[in-house]
Amino acid sequence: MKTSINTMILFFFFSLITNYAHSHVLTDVQKHYGNELIHGLKYINDKAIEVIEAYNKENNTHRESLEPDLRIIVARCLVPLKAKWAEYDPHKKLWNIPSEYWYVSVSCDKTVSDIPERKTWDIYVPTTRPLKPSRVEE
Repeated sequence: MKTSINTMILFFFFSLITNYAHSHVLTDVQKHYGNELIHGLKYINDKAIEVIEAYNKENNTHRESLEPDLRIIVARCLVPLKAKWAEYDPHKKLWNIPSEYWYVSVSCDKTVSDIPERKTWDIYVPTTRPLKPSRVEE
């Protein structure tokens, strides 16, 4: 009996430690800080999260960012980022991929790049907010 109690206590503490360790694991986007030429995806995602959190507070929901595509590389922005809700990612629209969820468009009006096509950018961050609201919100 004493052995089983000790085993249960040990298992309990092991599960607490494991859960604590996993609660602080960062995603690759959260670890992407960029450099003097490349804008960090972390900051793009943080800007999208600001828009989502404001929506959640106003609508009493629990929507989340699904993070920008890790393959995205954009020039470092020299001005504050802007963000707004967008119904779709125009890049996916070109391929005729339907979306059932909203995106947050995060944009930069001035970058470090001298290349005209890279002086501004828009990144579309997917979210868990459905385009068509359900009858019962979260």
